[in-house]
Amino acid sequence: MGNDLRHDHSFRVPRPDLTVKYGTPNACANCHKNKPAQWAADAIVKWYGPARKYHFADDLIPGSKLDSNSEAHLLRLLYDTTVPNIIKATSVKYLGDMGTPNSLPAIIKMLASTDAQIRYRAVRSLATFEPANWRDAVGPLLADKVRAVRIAAADLYSTIPNQQIPDQLAPAFAAARNELQSYLLYQSDFAVGNLMIADHYLQMQDYNNAEKFYVRGLKKDSLMNYGRLNLSAVYNALGKNEQALNELRTAAKIDAKNDRIFYNLALLYNELNNKPEAERSFAKAVELKSQNPKVYYNYGLLLNANRNFKAAENVLQKGIAINPADAGLYYALTFVYLQSNDMAKAKQAGIRLKQLDPANPQYLQLFKNLGI
Repeated sequence: MGNDLRHDHSFRVPRPDLTVKYGTPNACANCHKNKPAQWAADAIVKWYGPARKYHFADDLIPGSKLDSNSEAHLLRLLYDTTVPNIIKATSVKYLGDMGTPNSLPAIIKMLASTDAQIRYRAVRSLATFEPANWRDAVGPLLADKVRAVRIAAADLYSTIPNQQIPDQLAPAFAAARNELQSYLLYQSDFAVGNLMIADHYLQMQDYNNAEKFYVRGLKKDSLMNYGRLNLSAVYNALGKNEQALNELRTAAKIDAKNDRIFYNLALLYNELNNKPEAERSFAKAVELKSQNPKVYYNYGLLLNANRNFKAAENVLQKGIAINPADAGLYYALTFVYLQSNDMAKAKQAGIRLKQLDPANPQYLQLFKNLGI
């Protein structure tokens, strides 16, 4: 199948100033193809003055970067009544990707939105949080008036052990789960449909059925590396680690620039006590500029275990440069400094850790030992 250009029949106010700032399209350029965006932006200022109305792009684009400044932009979009609902839904999606403590209550609040796409995206975005944070709030959406929302809620609820599902919600969950399974099975003639079914069984920790459908999906499309990565995790859960390794090695041959593949390889090699291969795979993930803080956290601790303190410090500092608000990286860095008897740096890293996560019970003894 192909993606074809389709106009949405809307008439939007041209904003060449946003083209200059963000590279977004504007209608002026459709005719004046030989002129730069700045020329059009200057013309708008000449005709209408320098002041422009607020546009959601000024929050959505910075928010999409998922850095330390993104949260404020995304929250502003949620509570601005002039912002289209599809943009609010997108904002909810990004807040879920960030998974910060402040984003959780905002996403929970969006479950009560009158707009179905916002409710749907809020349910999907809660997958990054522990069930205790959302179980009661999501429960009513198992009987939502919109089928897509009911299916999303059932998919999320499938991650909860059956004994933890409130009795009063059991009938609604059973009905919504039937809709979910019908929806998934309806697509089983497509490769991606088989992978969606397998993902569902993986969530339920039904590893045998998950394996069955991942294999079926990959037979239909052998290049779907996403399925291969999850199949590797299934094999690992079933104790078939040689098959898990084979899947990851094949995935690496197909997409040698995918840092997640090498991170998964590193974790599996480490589990199998093959430290040299684990280190090489971690190094490859870092070389590929992984944005995942866990790559740097685990690699730093592996180097620390090998008493390669300077290399561990460098790796963790790289991770912090990419994820400056990740408390775990500062915890690992503090630990490395303590192991290398560099108390001054340990205290400095510990102070930053306390600023980021002061109430975490895992860190309280460390703070006490450092006198901070």
